[in-house]
Amino acid sequence: MLVLAGISTRALAGSAIRASYEVQAVDYFGDLDHRQACRVTGLTTDLGLDRPTVEALCQVLDGIDFDGIVYTSPLENHPELVARWEARGILLGNGQHCLARARNHPEFARVLSRQGIRTPVTVYPGTSRPRHQPPGGPGGLRWLLKPSRGGGGIGVRLVDVPSIPRPGWLLQEFVPGVPASATFLSDGRDWVLLGASRQITGDIAQPAQGFRYAGNVVPLAVPEGFDACRIERQVRQLPPILVGEFGLKGLNTVDFVATEVGISVLEINPRWSASVELLEAAMDLSLFGHHVEACRGSLHNVEGCPALPLCVPGEESPGQFYGKAIVHAQEQGRAQRLDPEAVTRLYLDGVRDIPHPRARMRGGQPVCTVLATAGSHAHCMEQLRRQASLARERCWQPCQD
Repeated sequence: MLVLAGISTRALAGSAIRASYEVQAVDYFGDLDHRQACRVTGLTTDLGLDRPTVEALCQVLDGIDFDGIVYTSPLENHPELVARWEARGILLGNGQHCLARARNHPEFARVLSRQGIRTPVTVYPGTSRPRHQPPGGPGGLRWLLKPSRGGGGIGVRLVDVPSIPRPGWLLQEFVPGVPASATFLSDGRDWVLLGASRQITGDIAQPAQGFRYAGNVVPLAVPEGFDACRIERQVRQLPPILVGEFGLKGLNTVDFVATEVGISVLEINPRWSASVELLEAAMDLSLFGHHVEACRGSLHNVEGCPALPLCVPGEESPGQFYGKAIVHAQEQGRAQRLDPEAVTRLYLDGVRDIPHPRARMRGGQPVCTVLATAGSHAHCMEQLRRQASLARERCWQPCQD
């Protein structure tokens, strides 16, 4: 049996089950639709933890007997914890040494800059000033304060008066443009680029307002005036560089900002990412088996994966677009009580991560996820906004307890 671990494992479990793997999951939420698919332990819903942690996640895993483990966010930020499974030979993902290097921001930026690939100017703790400035000089720079071992845009904010960051944080140039990501599969030597997505940040009701991750749309559609061909060409350069340098295995996703003149690369997420669910929908297949085999050193049958458009010029351009959006609580609240039939109806209507009735949410915390398919990026975003509004009404209610 394989075990799945991370903040949210519902989509990962769905992919594994579709590929006929026997799995058990441990995540923070233990959502209702997840429970219908496989056995899952939710740190908040089953253990009653108000603020779940990676350490608590690993304590639960220590009590489970399994033959292999696939992890998702945020375990890529904890190579010392991943090392325990690597030493036992049951890790199906990137190991301690790979994570320590790939998630080391200065080293990651140096690897790309040596290949002429742009990364944002970044100031680290103990650094007096940036070593170099982007074209145009320092006068117009805006800065982001970011946790160095963060994820999902949590804690990221614009700062008016930049200063040298304290330990655990970094100061990074704000690059205006479209947040995006690209996902590739690798066996540590060879690789295949599967697709790219445009990220939704802030809130689906007000996208681009803030930096918190709120979903994706596949494929990546860029605004009119952006050089889509150049963006695609630069994205295709990334997998061979990153695999060659870090020896990445399995599914990996690299985050970047698409601008009018190209890309600026932010970081690598060396694990299964949220956008994989949309790539699978677009390809109409499960990638879980491909991930497992790649981690074991083989890209077996990858040539059978359908080729997807990578970068589409224009947000109104026709095509087949697949989107997902995280629905956030507007204020303090709790999950609605739902019978099994209601859960099934929500699922058929494109709602995922349906919250357990014991779930409590503070304002800004996730309630559920919605999926949509449409004939353009703009139409897909409209569908997601409508879906999100309806799902919030059906899954969540405000309360003060």
